[in-house]
Amino acid sequence: MMNLQDIQQHWQNWARSYGKDLRATTKGRTAKMIEIAAIGRVVERARQEFGRPLRILEVGCGNGFNCSWVAQTFSDCQVIGLDYIPEMIDAARLRQAEDGIDDSRLSYLVGNAEAEPNQILAVTFTNKAAEEMRARVEALIGNDCSGMWISTFHSLCARLLRREAPAIGLSRDFVIYDSSDQMVVVKQAMKELHIDDGFVQPRAALSRISHAKNKMETPDQMLASAGWNRRDEVIGKIYKHYVGALKEASALDFDDLLLKTVDLFEHSAVVRGKYAQQFRFVMVDEYQDTNRPQY
Repeated sequence: MMNLQDIQQHWQNWARSYGKDLRATTKGRTAKMIEIAAIGRVVERARQEFGRPLRILEVGCGNGFNCSWVAQTFSDCQVIGLDYIPEMIDAARLRQAEDGIDDSRLSYLVGNAEAEPNQILAVTFTNKAAEEMRARVEALIGNDCSGMWISTFHSLCARLLRREAPAIGLSRDFVIYDSSDQMVVVKQAMKELHIDDGFVQPRAALSRISHAKNKMETPDQMLASAGWNRRDEVIGKIYKHYVGALKEASALDFDDLLLKTVDLFEHSAVVRGKYAQQFRFVMVDEYQDTNRPQY
């Protein structure tokens, strides 16, 4: 039976054969070693408990190295999943991807006719990462991938709402407010509600409103949960005024882009069915870091 040290050493040796970057952290171990140790221990324990070869279904958006490591280390196990595609591993060796959605997977799906470009949705956290990924996929397969949906969460939601907003009673011509626009609305709300900025600073109120939206908490819910907390009660009133002001201006802030898209898919079966049928493969970068609306 492989112990923790054996698992980590085996993965280090295997990863080095692919040129993986194994620079140690201040604690002497990479985050990847911690991750692979957890995977290895779960597989090893399951092998011992069941006493027979395992069939492992792997689901993820990484570059396939973990999946391939499991398949090669525990050779009696059958690994099933999109991450474990031998041809994709060869492509991954050309560009040693350490994080994010691996472009070799996207190129494999399109280049081997597993999917049309518009059937793939890949979501990252920055516009730069999305554009770089698109360029690398096009370079790998030699075709135009403009039909592939690669974007940030907010860009994706804005694109969907520009197309489908009327399904939830929203104009396609909505305005997107940036942080300075939001601050103007909050300050105006505080002025009309006669709230002293010495008690609640506008920036703090806006931060609390954004936090509430990320939890999908409405103004009424914030007010109801405020209890004896005078500050939360005041911010709840500002929040309610803020939401009304944006609605009157046919405007959305960045948090609203996510929330309105959630509303769109929850309340329009037609729209939900349309995109569920279109996107055969959905890949999300750093999925564990998503907030509630993104999830």
